[in-house]
Amino acid sequence: MTAHSRREHLIRAALEAIAYQIRDVLEMMRRDTGVAPQVLHADGGPTGNEFLMQFTADMTGIELVVSEAPESSALGAALACMLGLGLAESLQDIAAMPRSTRTYRPSMGRDKVEQLYAGWQTAVKRVL
Repeated sequence: MTAHSRREHLIRAALEAIAYQIRDVLEMMRRDTGVAPQVLHADGGPTGNEFLMQFTADMTGIELVVSEAPESSALGAALACMLGLGLAESLQDIAAMPRSTRTYRPSMGRDKVEQLYAGWQTAVKRVL
């Protein structure tokens, strides 16, 4: 941030920080458990921001599948209710139900991704 930073710069920085933090968590998972997810799934309000979703896919290097139903918690409760009422016979029946998603695939060059992520790591070290 500089004296010339405006509202838009702050908003972009906040969005980028979300993606960087997701990458931080995935890096810890890989290091501590050896687990490396091949696909990420997302729902919730921030999924409406296409910049954030694409930047997250770029920073993580992982395909990001976003639910078109941004608030999936209510949908999950309804599906559990269907199961409980016998309207769906199994979890497999629920999993087979059609759902609308949008997929974001990494498109930024790996050199640029690593340069940006290194900048994030440097900034975090400065404040810790």
